[in-house]
Parts: sequence; C-alpha cells; structure tokens
Amino acid sequence: NNYSNTYCYKMLSDLKSVCKDAQGRGLELAKDFHGIKTKQPSAYDDDMDVITLTEKEIEQIEDADLTSEALINARKWLILSCYTGQRGKALTERIKYDNFKPYGKDLVIKIIQKKVNKAVTIPVLPKVKDIYDNGLPYYVSVQKLNKHFKDICQIAGIDTPTMGRIREKDKRGVKKVRPKWQYISTHTGRRTFASLHYGKLPTPVIMRVTGHSKEKTFLTYINQSNDDHIDTFIDYYKAKALKKEKEPQMAVIKKAN
Repeated sequence: NNYSNTYCYKMLSDLKSVCKDAQGRGLELAKDFHGIKTKQPSAYDDDMDVITLTEKEIEQIEDADLTSEALINARKWLILSCYTGQRGKALTERIKYDNFKPYGKDLVIKIIQKKVNKAVTIPVLPKVKDIYDNGLPYYVSVQKLNKHFKDICQIAGIDTPTMGRIREKDKRGVKKVRPKWQYISTHTGRRTFASLHYGKLPTPVIMRVTGHSKEKTFLTYINQSNDDHIDTFIDYYKAKALKKEKEPQMAVIKKAN
C-alpha cells in the first residue's frame, strides 16, 4: 500500500500489543514471539525528501501578484518562517511585537520553544525587520497557513518537479514527483532557514536559532552529512602542492674548479 516506514512499524507494534494481551487472556503464542524485535523508527526515516525554498524562489514569492488579503497576510508568515527558522506554533504564536527586544542598535526575538522547552534568541534579519517595520501579520492557524502557503507558491510559479510524499484521497501518503508548491508548509520555512545558512555560518550558530540540540539531528533534518573532514584533507593537500610550487627549484649549472 506504499505506507510510510513509521506507519508500518506502528502497526507492527500495535499487533504485538494485541498478541501480548491475548497471551494474558490465556491464548497460546508462538514460542519465539518474544524474540521478535520491531525497529523503533526515527521521525526522519520517512522524511528524507527535504523540501526547501531557494533565495530565488523566495524572491518570486515576494514579487507574486496577490489580491487576497488572506494570502498577502500569509505571505508575511511564509517570509518570517524562512528567516526565523521557527516551527508552526512557535511561528504563529510567538513572533509578535512583545517578543522583539533591543540588542544594541538592532533587534532580536526572544521566545520559548514549547515543544522542547528551550529558550531561543533569534536575530532579526533584514527581511524580518522590513515586515516588523511595515506591520507583523495577524494570527492564522497553522492548518490555514499550510493551505495558503501552497496557494501563494502556486501563484508565484514554484512548480519545479519535486519528489515528495503527501496524502492522496483515502491513501495515507503517496510518494511521487509533483509540482513543488504542493509540498510547501510552515515546516518548509524552518528547513529553508537552516539550508540557506548551512555552510555559510557555523552549524552550532544556526542550531542555536533552530533549537536543535545535536548536530547529527540537524544535518539529517536538512538532508546533509558532515563532510567537514573532506574539506580539511583537500585544503591540506592543495596547500602542500602550492607550497611545493613556490619553493625555488635550484640546480647546479657549473661546478667550481
């Protein structure tokens, strides 16, 4: 049925629970039943199709001709999500004027991420400052935003063929290539923030904004691997070769009598 790994493992776990209950009611189970192990999947096992927006696509969204007030408001939330790195409710419930605090001549946003109960200080980047100066968006539920984001991106022409998994009719999740706008949600903005800054800023610095505790989890989240060691080796041997090229190549021309 093309179910996700997490759904399949959950069904297996439920089946084991039913069998244990049956055993407790006096029914006989296979002798090797308790030796059967089911994997405890990570939420990331099914989440390797990381959907993010590029800077060019964000510009398309900013330039899109929107006439609906609801979509114009939702566009602000989409830009804010891409440049604050916050998940659904943290975005809609905590990116508000009361949480903007002075930081020298600049601003930061101070919030508590309830999902992980972590205090996070978010830098107010230029695009966020523009929205702050011109008026923060009014509250919209995450469910409505997810629909609005798709509508906005469809209008903006974010239609690159993209592999992903979404619910179709009575099927839990079907994985196939679709126009990219169909996958855009509040979570896309959070991943976009991480991806836009990965490799340009130190990873621990980005993690302090997204709230990730482990680098391994963060890299999986944006479908990256830690290849820092590769760059180190390459840079070392490039420097070694350059040094050798610069060394004077002296040779004996004529021996003294």
